[in-house]
Amino acid sequence: MAIAAVERNSMLLYPWVSCVENIEGSYTVLLKTCGKEATLDIISKNPGVLGCDASRLARSSPAEIQRVADAIAILQVLTGTPFVAIALVIISLAFIKAVPGVSDALPPGAADAADGIARSVFGVVGASAFIAAVTNAVYVSSKAPPPHKW
Repeated sequence: MAIAAVERNSMLLYPWVSCVENIEGSYTVLLKTCGKEATLDIISKNPGVLGCDASRLARSSPAEIQRVADAIAILQVLTGTPFVAIALVIISLAFIKAVPGVSDALPPGAADAADGIARSVFGVVGASAFIAAVTNAVYVSSKAPPPHKW
């Protein structure tokens, strides 16, 4: 199961993302909260859950943990590449405040944080696209033939 988890989410191997304490702690919390069968299902759908801080994971209900695992599994089936999954998550963050009732179900400040993240990412992407377009225009104009002298 460990190999399958790493094949689905290699971020578990990166020490700046996860550590042994998080993996062991999250696994223990999942077993206590959800039971062995549900824990195996959750980890198979969302191995990244093992990288969570155990104390924060313990605050989630079994239903919340299962919904996230189900959503991750659906995203992985739909996307095929992590880039597309990340893009979908960021786009979803942009709509959290727009969908009635969603921001009310989140902890205080979560909708504003999601909106801030989405705006920042969209700003960086827009600025990057602008810089790329300007750079390309300068490059193309530098390759143009010199003007004719009449």
